[in-house]
Order: sequence, then structure tokens, then C-alpha cells
Amino acid sequence: MILCVFFPFFAARVEQQQHAEASDELLALSENTRVVRRIAAVSEQAATLDIRPGMLVRHAQAFVPEISVLPLNPPRYRQALDALLKTLYTFSDRIELTYRGWGTGDEKVSLSVQSAASSLNPAVLFLDIGMLKPQALFNFGEQLQDALRHHHLPTLIGIAANRFTAWVAAQSAREGEIVYVPPGEERWMLMCHPVSLLPLNEKTQRRLWWLGIRTLGDFARLPSAAMRAQFGKAGQVAYQLAQGIDPTPVQRLKREREISRNVAFEDGVSDKQIIDEALKQLTTELLASLDAVGETMRHVRLTLVLDNHGARELETKLRHRTNSAAQLTRKLQKLLESARLAAPISEIQLTLGDLVPTVATQLELFPAMRVIESRQAVLDDLVACYGEHFFITSLDDDQPIFTAVDTA
Repeated sequence: MILCVFFPFFAARVEQQQHAEASDELLALSENTRVVRRIAAVSEQAATLDIRPGMLVRHAQAFVPEISVLPLNPPRYRQALDALLKTLYTFSDRIELTYRGWGTGDEKVSLSVQSAASSLNPAVLFLDIGMLKPQALFNFGEQLQDALRHHHLPTLIGIAANRFTAWVAAQSAREGEIVYVPPGEERWMLMCHPVSLLPLNEKTQRRLWWLGIRTLGDFARLPSAAMRAQFGKAGQVAYQLAQGIDPTPVQRLKREREISRNVAFEDGVSDKQIIDEALKQLTTELLASLDAVGETMRHVRLTLVLDNHGARELETKLRHRTNSAAQLTRKLQKLLESARLAAPISEIQLTLGDLVPTVATQLELFPAMRVIESRQAVLDDLVACYGEHFFITSLDDDQPIFTAVDTA
């Protein structure tokens, strides 16, 4: 059985906990860049007035003048998620975080059919809880709710035999209750829910609307034979989901070891030279730590804390593992150039993740012999394929390797 824990309006709720004066206000969180500012997350009160992520901040303020706008602070949301995960790990070791809904700059974790953007701007987690009887499932869910209560976040829980059904069930739950879908009743439960829950692109969703297909039940009644021709491979997957069939397993969340260093400034800094020197210092310290234990890294996260403007997180994954200062510096420069920050920087934190031991390589006493052997191997393959008569010259470092002439 799969248990889905759904935290609606996650980022806004975390901010409301930090700012008591905004706990009952209309709240929107904005991207902290100096270009056109857009809303990245909203509170439940703002959502009821049709304020949506992606809307321009100035449009939202014109539409609802009393709305409060705060800058995003991803490190704060990451810390809240880590606290939630510590609680959830006491119930199951198979946990998957599928979506973090706070801004377009953040990494989408484990992109799957359940990770489509939601107007609820949620954090969603799945737990594989094995096979339990219905009463044991309810007891398990109640214990989980009690454990999560001290985080002071509204929690919606759905339980079903597969991920998609559990995800839909959680969204239909009320705070404090558990929605359980018995095996075999998935299609019946899903049929009244909107078709917009399916992982289909905007163009396909508009087409379904024009065809009068409003619910998952309407979509499930379409002929299966025409599904691929009309909607492609994504349509076939969505059709199975609408039928209550989802074989996607819960992927175990990898808790990677990370190392990080930070540097703080007394006053906000916007001078590029000072920032570059600070990054160079952090890079040197972190790579020295990696060298000391013989490890390489692949994941880089740069956190920039801004003066009274929240924080900005920039993440990237390198193509190849490395502990090269030059390669890391180039990546950090690209990340910094893409930030377009709206305020001076008061603190920089550099985090390196996905750490693994350096792969040992065998040293060679006669490396030149390997070049000769590789040339001979290529020649042997060509002779085996085309015959000896095809080649009429010999190997020599001072001349062309061979000249190909068909003498047949």
C-alpha cells in the first residue's frame, strides 16, 4: 500500500510560521530577481482570490491591493522539509519526495506523473507501507498525523494500492482525516475528479476541454484503441492512470552526504570582485576537504542570502564527477551570472553533494606501448573486415598510418 502525505501551500505556510503578522493575511512569495518579478507561491487565502503562481507581482497587487508580498527563502523551506523527513523516517524507510513547489529556479525532484505543478503549491511525499489490513492502515495514518502535528502544517493523507490514486485521494481529504481507497475501487473513486490531474501538457488539456471531457471518468470511458493515435504515448500513460492503474514504485529517497562552507559579510556586498574572491575561498576550502578524504563531487548548490530579500538557491549537476578547482569555478561563475539578484548579498553558502570516493587508476610503466597496441588492434579489425589486399602501407609514426586503396 502507498501512503501519500500532501502539504498544501507549503512554502507560504512556512513563511507564515516565521512571520506571525502574516499568519492570517493574504500572502504571496515572489522570485527575488531584478528582472520582472513573478509570484512563485501563494497562501490559501490568496488562492481563494485567484492569485496564482506565475502571475506578475504588479498585476497581483493591482488586483488585490492588500496582498503582502515576501521574497522566497528556499533554505528555510529545505530546513522544514528535512525536519518532516526525520519524522517520516520513523514510520518507513521507503520515502519519495516528488515535488517542491516554490519557484521555477528550484530543482524538481524525481519528476514523475505526480510531480505536475499544482495551484496548491505543495510538498508531496510518498511512503511505501507494505501490506496492512484496513484497520491497521487507519491506525498507522492516525499515528502519522499525531507525529506531524507538532510541525504545525496542514496535512492531508491518502492511502491506496498505487501512487496516483493515493495522490488524488490525499488532495480530496480534509485536514485531520484520512482517505482510504480499498483495492479494486480505484476507478470508482477517481471518476469524479477533474481531468486536469492527469500528466498531460496544456495543449492536450485544452483539447480535452473542447471535447467536453471534464473528469477522469470521462477520459477513462474513451476507446483505448484510439488513445495513442490521438494523444501519443503520454495519452496512453494517462489512460492507465484514469483507470486506476499505476505500476510506478516508490523510489527510495537518497540522503546524500554533503559538505558546505559559508562566508558572511557585515554589510551587503554587490561588488563582483569581492564576491568572486569569496567564492574562490569557499572553493579552495571545500576541495581541500575532498582531497583529504579522496572524494569527488557532482552536485553543486550555491545559496545567496540577500539583504531583506530572502535568499536565492542555484543548483546544478555536473556532467562528470570532479574535484577540479577550475571546473568548479567556471560553473559557479555561470550560476552567479544567471542569478540577476535584486539586492546585495549578505551571506554566501557553497554546498557540494553526491560525493563518492575517487576511482583509482592503474599507473603504466610503458604508456607508449598502449598506443602501439591500440593502433594494431584497429588495423587487425579493418583487415578482418575488408581483407589484407585493401591496405598497402605500413605503420610508422613519421608517415601516415596507412593508405587505403582497393586493389581488388
